[in-house]
Amino acid sequence: LLFLAMPFLLRVYGLSYEATHFARIIILTHGGFGMIIWPAAFQLPQALRALTAAYPDLRVTVATQAMFRPFFAGLDVGFLDVDVKGAHHSLAGMWRLAAQARRLGVDAVADVHDVLRSKAFRLAMRLHGVPAAHIDKGRAGKRAFIRCGGRGMEPLRHTVLRYCDVFRKLGFVLDDPAPAVRR
Repeated sequence: LLFLAMPFLLRVYGLSYEATHFARIIILTHGGFGMIIWPAAFQLPQALRALTAAYPDLRVTVATQAMFRPFFAGLDVGFLDVDVKGAHHSLAGMWRLAAQARRLGVDAVADVHDVLRSKAFRLAMRLHGVPAAHIDKGRAGKRAFIRCGGRGMEPLRHTVLRYCDVFRKLGFVLDDPAPAVRR
């Protein structure tokens, strides 16, 4: 079912032919797991570039699994390694991760994933007075878009802009990043 829906899912992201073709190779190579990973790999760094362009002195720390560090190559960000198969596997593990983040001096949490683990992390940080914001994934709008095939609907808000909205909820003022140029 995932592979049958792939052409539509790839069109939702508005990528060029080359990027879509590359993405299909990744998805077919990595199965369903690739479907989850590749959009963030292309989009989150673009939002982070917009944030760091507006705030060049801001220290950004990305909490991610070590294997995803290459997605952020070229960005001046620190990392907080998340071990989802070990120390940070459980709810208690997310609380331990939050304690590590507090020891790093994290001032705010921008949750661009909004899943159970990240919600637990957010809660732990908020209980210690650290402000947190999360992404609005626009699920209802996406369901409506799929149901009607997009006919008669306004275009959905791009994920990069949704990521930037998370930063704005934390009080950062930044311009929307320019879209990638298609060739």
